[in-house]
Amino acid sequence: METARINTLLGDLISFKIVTITPNVEIPKGIPHLVLKSYRLTTANIQGLAFILAEAASDEVEIKKILLHQDILKKAAAKPVMFIFNELKSYQQKALMGHKVNYVDMRGNIFLPDALLAVRAANEKAVAFPAKLSLRGKAAIIRYLVVGDIQGKTVSDFADFFAISKVHASRLVEELRTFELIKINREGVSKHVHFLPKRELWNQAKGLLGSPVIARIYLNRKTFGAKLAGYSALGHLTMLDGGMVQTQAIGKKDFSKIEAQLKAVPKELAQYCLEVWEWDPNAISEGSTVDPISLYLSMQDSHDDRTQIALKELLKTVLGD
Repeated sequence: METARINTLLGDLISFKIVTITPNVEIPKGIPHLVLKSYRLTTANIQGLAFILAEAASDEVEIKKILLHQDILKKAAAKPVMFIFNELKSYQQKALMGHKVNYVDMRGNIFLPDALLAVRAANEKAVAFPAKLSLRGKAAIIRYLVVGDIQGKTVSDFADFFAISKVHASRLVEELRTFELIKINREGVSKHVHFLPKRELWNQAKGLLGSPVIARIYLNRKTFGAKLAGYSALGHLTMLDGGMVQTQAIGKKDFSKIEAQLKAVPKELAQYCLEVWEWDPNAISEGSTVDPISLYLSMQDSHDDRTQIALKELLKTVLGD
């Protein structure tokens, strides 16, 4: 990597001693040859943190490949990775920011979440960079994974499925395309949305979804209209014990309508646990339990080994592998 080129790119940050470049770096062991061919590597100290700098050898930017290479380099070097690109399109910047990838481009855009640092090129228009999918984006992903009825549909179909205007449906489709979760094929005069294969889509989207659970409230009476959730749902869908306390889930909008009527009790005295969800659990699941993907997301941080085994088996069933 040419030190002069990096000095030009990060000039102000180097001048203010925010960044220190180490031109000669020992290549970490265990990095596949294909990855080594894809980047010119060096190291840098940024805000007191040691980074591996990976300058892309090609102008072609493929987000899925970047994420894979990031994992390989981080594991081999035991350091965060900062990618350097010649140029990034706005949707590529959005996708990298959504996945919290450290990057710099030669236009002067700097996004380093690991160093709590972000700089936008002076000549670029401000762009909103969502860290996660919108609620509609999440609903579309989960609906496809669980129900599958929106594969190959048009923007107009999306408007009908989600009861939104065509303008909002177009924005939803563009959001999914930005994160490289779909491909759009033109068939005649219409554009049709095709999601990635389920396992590939899940691997790409799971970091953007997050847990739906906003809050948990402990009660001594059942909440009618709420779905079984948590261990109660997992016990219903797998061989795992559902537990003594029945867990239910309700969307935040429906919760706001009944909140004043609820009387919370201490957790140790409760017979029911009501989870308040970011999205409406009734919107996807027609059965008595929440949908399996949302259930997985709500319980994925559990430290219980048996729970993790049950969740993984549930996920395999949904993804068909």
